[in-house]
Amino acid sequence: MLNAISMSVSYQEEQFILNHFDAVIAIQKHEYGILRKMLPHKVLLLCPHSVTYDSQYQKSTEIKNIGFIGADNEANRSGLDWFLQQVWPIVKQLNLNLYIFGKVGDRFQHLCDADESIRNMSDNLTQAEIYSLVDCMINPVFVGGGLKIKTLEALAYAKPLISSQEGSVGIDNQDENGMIVAHNRLEFIEGLIKLVKQPNLAAKLIQQGKNTIEQQFSPESCYQPLIDLISYC
Repeated sequence: MLNAISMSVSYQEEQFILNHFDAVIAIQKHEYGILRKMLPHKVLLLCPHSVTYDSQYQKSTEIKNIGFIGADNEANRSGLDWFLQQVWPIVKQLNLNLYIFGKVGDRFQHLCDADESIRNMSDNLTQAEIYSLVDCMINPVFVGGGLKIKTLEALAYAKPLISSQEGSVGIDNQDENGMIVAHNRLEFIEGLIKLVKQPNLAAKLIQQGKNTIEQQFSPESCYQPLIDLISYC
């Protein structure tokens, strides 16, 4: 995995740049609304990132190995650091393991060396290898934008997910979309405890995640507006 590159532009700069294009694509509804106001006379499409559900990665609903995946950027570093400091000391007492995938893991090698329940995994693993190792995923990021691909991938690989509010942005049906959205430390802890203690909850989230992917993020639903535009032109 490559290291992330951070950059920012002002509202006016973004508007100036996008006005040079004939059509603009947004990848989630909230940003579509912002762009609609920014570019009222442009052709604007809503085409989220698509994924395909794969049921072969659904194992038992027993939760033992927790996964986090991310590049080495500030959003991932700060979110994972918060989780390791505020949540992990409590929930690891449930005999859980935390697997960290991606370059961000190198930032926390000192914690892995001191705590055998935390493992910095290779950043050369395939998605298939990653999701074969874990029972559920976490996404405790608190800053960012767009649509969180790690969230979609977790649902597509049949994994229950506990996420911050930011990690769930861009996904509809918040109460039945395959994830537990935790707004604070206590809710994150409670969510993990429930998953461990209630196997039926994990099964329910997996089914909800399947529905979410197939209804909101299949290639057909995501790219039809773009196909229609190309066909029209």
